[in-house]
Amino acid sequence: MERAPRVVAFDVIGTVFSLDVLRERLTAAEVPDHALELWFSRSLRDLFALAAAGVHRPFREVLDGNLAVVLDRFGGKRDEAARAHILDGFAALQAHADAGEAFRRLAAAGVRIVALTNGAGPTTETLLKRAGLLDLVEHVVSIDDVGIAKPRREVYHHAAQLAVVPVEDMALVAAHPWDVNGAAEAGLMTAYVARREPYPAFFRKPDVTAPDLDAAVAALIRTGG
Repeated sequence: MERAPRVVAFDVIGTVFSLDVLRERLTAAEVPDHALELWFSRSLRDLFALAAAGVHRPFREVLDGNLAVVLDRFGGKRDEAARAHILDGFAALQAHADAGEAFRRLAAAGVRIVALTNGAGPTTETLLKRAGLLDLVEHVVSIDDVGIAKPRREVYHHAAQLAVVPVEDMALVAAHPWDVNGAAEAGLMTAYVARREPYPAFFRKPDVTAPDLDAAVAALIRTGG
């Protein structure tokens, strides 16, 4: 990577916003806290399978179907009200502490910001507004706008088209290796936020690896300095 990006796209769920609220709501439904990882990974697996077949379903629909399976597996509360309370937790996610500084650093450097999510657009806008970040974001791009899920390259290309930049002038920042690899394969610069796990060797190596969002964007900006 020889230059700084003109636009930075942020993954939203798990990268900008923590999933801790969902863990708390699952625990309240009488399932162990590690059920969150099972639920989320199953839902991503099925979302990816749909995308591989060229089919789109809203992520909430996939999450709801897998939530029923997880609650049944662990003997948790399975009534409709309990499931709705857990799913509605996506609208109550809290931003990671480093998100604001990262967004402001980019804005001060004149780098435009896009939110690129497998979640719903209106929910994402609500989260960003509550966190005081929405005014710094130029576009909120949901897979529902594209009709296919990440990590299909069409999603990343759509974001670049909306921002009116070549894909090679856009970077993706994400805490998910599959997302970073998808963006790299689509031609974007990439930054991996290593919050939880090392980056797999079989994926395309990210241009930047950093422990948090602010360090990731600082490294992207320094590249062009």
